[in-house]
Amino acid sequence: VLLTGLSQNWPAINKWTVEQLAEDYGDAAFRISQRSAKKIRMKFKDYASYMKAQHDEDPLYVFDDK
Repeated sequence: VLLTGLSQNWPAINKWTVEQLAEDYGDAAFRISQRSAKKIRMKFKDYASYMKAQHDEDPLYVFDDK
């Protein structure tokens, strides 16, 4: 059984865009991992820009330490 269209009326569909999240939480810093022992931190607004432009074979991922 495949259910479709269930999320179309969720308010988050229109509110949780990358642009809106970057505007609301752009200065929040997250841990970024890329197969490295180093703990690299990046602000969400910078990560959002990276997401739009990246074509990496092994992209960066964001993690919340909380």
